Amino acid sequence: MPIESITNKTHSHTTLIFILSFGVFSILSTELGAMGLIPIFQTYFNVSASEAGWAVSIFALMITLCAPIVPLLCAGFNQKKLMLLCLAIFSLTSLLAIFVSSFWQLLVLRGIMGVFHPIYISP
Repeated sequence: MPIESITNKTHSHTTLIFILSFGVFSILSTELGAMGLIPIFQTYFNVSASEAGWAVSIFALMITLCAPIVPLLCAGFNQKKLMLLCLAIFSLTSLLAIFVSSFWQLLVLRGIMGVFHPIYISP
């Protein structure tokens, strides 16, 4: 086997591992990060604890509603590109969430993340 082929495969594996690691970090911070931020949501948006809990609940509800349907709708697309699209959406919505000024905007962004979660997990 030529050395160039081995080098390309190693580089490809390294890139893949980096992308998957970034994806796991993005997913976990999207899912679990909001639970730790509930007290901050309460203070910043001046909402009750039960209202702040919707930041976690809306994400879970969107996953529950979209998990049986959305991966089937995306089955014909290139999986690598879909995973990269999901990572970009997770990153973008998380970044936008830093700058929202109202609680409903945060919920919309969390809902968008929830829609793309099943697409990322399904391949």
